[in-house]
Amino acid sequence: MAGPAPVGRRISGVVLLAILLVAAALLLFLVWITVSPTSEFWALIGIGWIALLFALVAYLARSFTPDPVLARATSLGFAGMGFTVLAVTVALFPAESSVTTVLRIVLALLLLGALVIAVLGFYYGSGQRAQLALREEARETWRAQPTSSAFDYPAAHPPSPPPIHPPPPRDPGPPGGGT
Repeated sequence: MAGPAPVGRRISGVVLLAILLVAAALLLFLVWITVSPTSEFWALIGIGWIALLFALVAYLARSFTPDPVLARATSLGFAGMGFTVLAVTVALFPAESSVTTVLRIVLALLLLGALVIAVLGFYYGSGQRAQLALREEARETWRAQPTSSAFDYPAAHPPSPPPIHPPPPRDPGPPGGGT
């Protein structure tokens, strides 16, 4: 037996991946076409943060799939896209009148904070996966052992009571029968 049956409703990893990718593509395209050409900087900032939001959604959605590998990969892909778009936009985008150096520094600090949180989350998650692997190994060892019966436990066999001896014979009284 490979493991316990999944509890509750589960979504296929491929279906979840398709839903997230279509939703992200539509939302990111909508952001790009609704922004005026003079505000491309803010459109790219918005796209980067939306990609990070989708990374978080994909990470949380792994609990709805029987095998979280695709959701985890999607999460890492969205995170990579979001951080790349944000870093390149903040660092290399041509100067605009509305984008000051102070604003770029603030955006860079926000990006750095989000990156630190993501890296700490990754290390926390990798530790959880290592503990899960150890628990699964212990479960498989336990499942490989023969099944015990309830009658095999010491509580099923209480100690025997002490033997009961018959009472001693009754004394008939003195010989001769006199009183």
